[in-house]
Amino acid sequence: MMNVGYAFINFIAPEWAVKCVQVFNNHRFKRHRKVSGKIAAVSVAHIQGLEANLAHYEHSAVNSAKLKQRRPVVLNISQTVGPEEPSAAQKEVK
Repeated sequence: MMNVGYAFINFIAPEWAVKCVQVFNNHRFKRHRKVSGKIAAVSVAHIQGLEANLAHYEHSAVNSAKLKQRRPVVLNISQTVGPEEPSAAQKEVK
């Protein structure tokens, strides 16, 4: 059985969501290419919005994981960069 990781991203513009799907869907992360062959799959979340997701996962088992590094991390990044101007992190993924 494989471990699965999730990322929930609240896009502020539809163009960002489209770009995310283009870049990450079927993406093979360098760290896992030889070991497990993990491939990213991008889909629309069944729960929409930051507050709704926080409420839904507040009492889930993952929030009480013994190891802190296995618990969810919530980031609020207010700096915006247009899809035509990739950030350093986006450049690194390619």
